[in-house]
Amino acid sequence: MFSEPHTSPCHNMSSPPASYSPAIQQLLDEHEPLRQQMRELIKEAGQLLNSDAPAQDPEILQALLTLFMKEQKFKLQLELHSEKEENGLFTLLKKEMGDNFGPVQVMEYEHEEAKRQLAVFEELSSSPSADAKEAATHLMDACQILLLHFTKEENVLFPFAENALTPQQKQQLFCSFHQ
Repeated sequence: MFSEPHTSPCHNMSSPPASYSPAIQQLLDEHEPLRQQMRELIKEAGQLLNSDAPAQDPEILQALLTLFMKEQKFKLQLELHSEKEENGLFTLLKKEMGDNFGPVQVMEYEHEEAKRQLAVFEELSSSPSADAKEAATHLMDACQILLLHFTKEENVLFPFAENALTPQQKQQLFCSFHQ
């Protein structure tokens, strides 16, 4: 996770700014619809996980297929959001703060871990002998990682970026989102 509080350049960020620049606000605004989708995915994966039906039961396999289709829709929207962060905000912050800037390293690691968990879910879901419960567990893990990740971005990274980036950098970031 993040380094010790006394060494973190974000330590003094106790509350978010009163308002954000359009680029940071856009990233923030994209979180809630993604969060809603994750809550729904967690709910449905949990139902699948808690089912007493056998793994190869047609209803379980149908539920897994439905969950897979919802995950694909979610993943597409998540990838669009992540691309803005990875190719925009994270790149800009590393340029400004150095490649070893801890908070961005954590964010990048969490992106990769969530993507890995989603890939395992997809692989397990598409197997002819799908283990729906194991697949559901990986989907739930990915969503939990991302929910915590969003909270870190909102409480640490976005406030830091708002204060660390120049108005020109924020404008450049916003323009990069709309090319």
